[in-house]
Amino acid sequence: MKRTIFALSIFCLSGATLHSQHLPGGTYRPNRERSYDILHYKADLTIDWSKKQIIGAATIRLHPLATASSIELDAYWLKISEAKDLRSGKSLRFSSTDMVLNIELGRTLQPTDTISIMIGYTAQPTAGLYFVDEGPNTGNRPAIFTYGEGGIHANWLPIYNENNDKFSTEMFVTVEKPHTAISNGKLLETKENANGTRTFHWYQSLPHSNYLIALFVGDYVSVPLRPAFGSIPLSVWVHAGQEDQARSVFARTPEMVEFYSKRFNFRYPWDKYDQISAFDYAIGAMENTTITGHNDKILRKPDQLEEFNPDFENYNANFTAEAIISHELGHHWFGDNTTCRTLANLWMNESFASYMMMLWDEHRLGRDYLQSQTQFALQAYLSYVARSHIIRPLEYRSFDSRDEIYNTETTYQKGAIVLHMLRRVLGDQEFFKGLEYFQNKYQFSSVESSDLLTAFEESTGKNLTWFFDQWIWGGGHPVFEVHSAYVPARKKLEVKVEQVQPLVEGQGVFTLPVEIRIDSKGTTHKHEVWIEGQSEHFVFDVDSAPDMVSFDGRGDLVADIRFEKTPKELAYQLNNDELPGRMAALRQLTSRYPSNPLTLNAIRSLLASGAHWTLKAEATMLLRNLHSNDAVSLLLSQLSSKDYHERKASVIALGSLFTEAARKALRTTVDSEKIDDVSATALVSLAKIDPTLSPEYLRSQLQRNSWYDVKRLAALKAIEVLAAEHSVDQPERFVPLARDYVNTKYNFELRRQALKSWAACAPTDGQLINKLISTVKNDILAVQTTAMELLGVLKDARAIPVLEEAARRSGDIDVRKAARDALEEVRKVE
Repeated sequence: MKRTIFALSIFCLSGATLHSQHLPGGTYRPNRERSYDILHYKADLTIDWSKKQIIGAATIRLHPLATASSIELDAYWLKISEAKDLRSGKSLRFSSTDMVLNIELGRTLQPTDTISIMIGYTAQPTAGLYFVDEGPNTGNRPAIFTYGEGGIHANWLPIYNENNDKFSTEMFVTVEKPHTAISNGKLLETKENANGTRTFHWYQSLPHSNYLIALFVGDYVSVPLRPAFGSIPLSVWVHAGQEDQARSVFARTPEMVEFYSKRFNFRYPWDKYDQISAFDYAIGAMENTTITGHNDKILRKPDQLEEFNPDFENYNANFTAEAIISHELGHHWFGDNTTCRTLANLWMNESFASYMMMLWDEHRLGRDYLQSQTQFALQAYLSYVARSHIIRPLEYRSFDSRDEIYNTETTYQKGAIVLHMLRRVLGDQEFFKGLEYFQNKYQFSSVESSDLLTAFEESTGKNLTWFFDQWIWGGGHPVFEVHSAYVPARKKLEVKVEQVQPLVEGQGVFTLPVEIRIDSKGTTHKHEVWIEGQSEHFVFDVDSAPDMVSFDGRGDLVADIRFEKTPKELAYQLNNDELPGRMAALRQLTSRYPSNPLTLNAIRSLLASGAHWTLKAEATMLLRNLHSNDAVSLLLSQLSSKDYHERKASVIALGSLFTEAARKALRTTVDSEKIDDVSATALVSLAKIDPTLSPEYLRSQLQRNSWYDVKRLAALKAIEVLAAEHSVDQPERFVPLARDYVNTKYNFELRRQALKSWAACAPTDGQLINKLISTVKNDILAVQTTAMELLGVLKDARAIPVLEEAARRSGDIDVRKAARDALEEVRKVE
């Protein structure tokens, strides 16, 4: 699962044509060569809470891949005390740098030989393993979580730190009471020690990659769920008092395990499946083998919102809470069983898990919901390309930080809809047969894109090299300009299709099948045609002028489709096409014909119909483009919709209307709305149109309790809006409000927003600079990088030493890059 790194928006350029499309730059990253094969990894760990230190003994059983007299392990700033050959009991000579441990084996080993080496060490991790000081649900006791994706576990384990080796693992973890230690696989024993500590022994028998090793330590209780298939143990670990929320939120996990097992005809392969809710887990979630970690915002009451993340700009988030659960579970097939060999092939983990959650949505919520999710993914991807001009292929080897390859819009969203498109090209039977074959052929292996191509071709007999060349190893997407004309004298319909995307490195002319649907006088005809050249011309027999010509109305393609139509044609399409076609008609109606009475009437009819909520929420949002009193009245009426997505769309739209009616409606919604996220969004929208909001009013909002403190988050965001967008008088009046929420007892989203709001109000405040510096030294990933980016914006020279230290010393390549980027900004004014 992706970790979220905050990016500051300093300014924006209008117009997508200011920069040409291009492939991203970065360091070329080939597959890492290795000289040995790890068979089993055992870690015996004791936690020293006072020093935030790990005292460890790692035992590694391996054999060399060629004749060898020494081995090299990744060990980031570990203090190595000893190395020993366990067979002979002899100590081994070793040497280490900040990043590497070299051990002399004392003899020459052949590939047929096996050796077990014990390494004694201590670690004070800067990444990979995180000490969390306190939290509202932890009894203010310290806790630990790990996250190793992208090669950062070497901060607390001496290990081979790449995906292209798999091995079984074992953990002995000694912690103080009443803490529990939770790791991969089965819990074999809990030992009570004479000194009042407890040791937990976990064993993962099936091989997995190093980054999937997990450790969670805290005051946890286990909530059992129904076993999948009656035999696979499932449970959720939460803090006392959260048991009912765990049972509610994770209730469908057994059905998910069974659904995926049957869909791919490949039974869930692991011993058990645990999920755990951790305070300040600074990524969305992580699919550690058999123990998925979740940020505790996953928990909510049954009547709370569906979305996983607070989001004040969109009525529909990329991930719902249930989608996150299904996504991480899906990784246990695509990611944990078959694992991308390197991050260059990360799409084979993340695109698949993202599409698997769409498959679950299709199974549980139906075709309309699946189509809505593919369209939201498509729009997110197209918007990303429009603003970034980057057309990276799914498999790509040039990057400087992991976050570049974890790009949500490409690796997750585009990748998922590319898989959906492949499903349409092959048909369900052959698509799922190919994935079943792939899971079996490469079980417990590290894989590349070419392995997937081989699996599909061997299982279906079809040549799919053209598809992989375009969509996996090629970048970008087609931009189709479509025109249709009816010839009454010949009773023919002409459809012309032009590919007008720039033909640049990484992006060429695409070959694709597309469905063209023609409605005429109550009859519907569907034609599948192939787009193979830059310009195509199709002719169809039609008895009378069509009411609708729909080009990819099912939303099968990853493409930008530009098909201009009359208001009458669009109104018909809005009522009669499949959901993606209806969404396209709605957007064109409101963008090209905002003043046409037919547009408002079509939206009014849609909102009164039984259409899917995504269409109605989108229509509600787009009412802000119509600029008429009737449109505003209709928008205001949507505040009483039964569906909270429609209400949220309404408050977002009202945030662009500078009227007293909008301000009054938003104030009322802030106070009366039952869904916390909608109430919070109303507050942010109110700040956008009402610069008179006072510190006293926002202080009252900061006192309101809510799911994941989203109302406090909105109040802090409102402060930033007032200072940055309205340039209110004496913005420093708001600083005490923001400053109160930089404390680590609040979740990381609040801390990040508090820092941004403080900086917007008082950028030269010396206390702010000191706080940003201390945050860089001692906070979790997301807050660290936010502080670094703010220091880069503020360009204060006092930040240079701490940024230099982070750029040199952090065990996380993304933190090091963020520090270097901030240093570059600070030094620009020297």
